[in-house]
Amino acid sequence: MCTGTGGSYLGDQCSRKVWKDGYCKIHHPDYVQERRKKSAELYEQKVANEPYTLLKKEVARTKELEAKVESLKLKWTKELPSQVGWYWRRDKLFDDGLRCVEIRDYAGRLAIGNCVIKDDDFWNHYEWAGPIPVPEG
Repeated sequence: MCTGTGGSYLGDQCSRKVWKDGYCKIHHPDYVQERRKKSAELYEQKVANEPYTLLKKEVARTKELEAKVESLKLKWTKELPSQVGWYWRRDKLFDDGLRCVEIRDYAGRLAIGNCVIKDDDFWNHYEWAGPIPVPEG
């Protein structure tokens, strides 16, 4: 007879034939541990494929993507461009529309074309957004 109790809280002995170390194949500690491990893996797979878990993952992914998009959004500022690149420029004073301009290095200074950008009244009424990031690939 097997020395396993068959899971009974009364301590009834199992009626199966002894297989190894005084236990039947069902109650042997190695096989019990193996079954529990397999059961836990199947449960984890089941939970991972449930709609709630999948939705939770998608919500987290969406928040991550929204944060990335927010970081890529350009903000309008009155500060003059500080590096070379493409910028959006709008004129609030004369309302001449929105333009995309290239800020380049001209004789060691930042310029649009050959016009050097200085901190004076001519440039102070513009709002800037940029530099526009270069697409990957």
